[in-house]
Amino acid sequence: MRWDELFDDLDAQFNEVETAELAAEVADRSRREIALLRLVDRLRPVLGRHITLRLEGAGNLDGQLTAMGPDWLLLSEVGGREALVASSAVLSIGGLAAQTAAPTRREPLLPGSTSRTRCAASCVIGRRLR
Repeated sequence: MRWDELFDDLDAQFNEVETAELAAEVADRSRREIALLRLVDRLRPVLGRHITLRLEGAGNLDGQLTAMGPDWLLLSEVGGREALVASSAVLSIGGLAAQTAAPTRREPLLPGSTSRTRCAASCVIGRRLR
């Protein structure tokens, strides 16, 4: 009887460890998939919608996302102004959709690569009245 209890306890411990390892692997794979998404892939579903950018050294900028490239965003602000923003200056984005577009493979996606370089002169590259 004591042997049965011992083996049951060992089996339960093994199942707990196996479950924890599986949870850790799922979390690791999820982080990897998120890391492969680029900013343009995350922003494509909200093209034409209102977003809020929090910019390094410039505060918040609100507007409609009208165009974007791999390293820039164009927002139409209230009052008819357009703001061209370096994506490297973006600290956070409000108003994103829950979904994302499939990653485009035009440029290599290198693990660990980032576009978070510092914007030397100004976060907002330029503004223009329409």
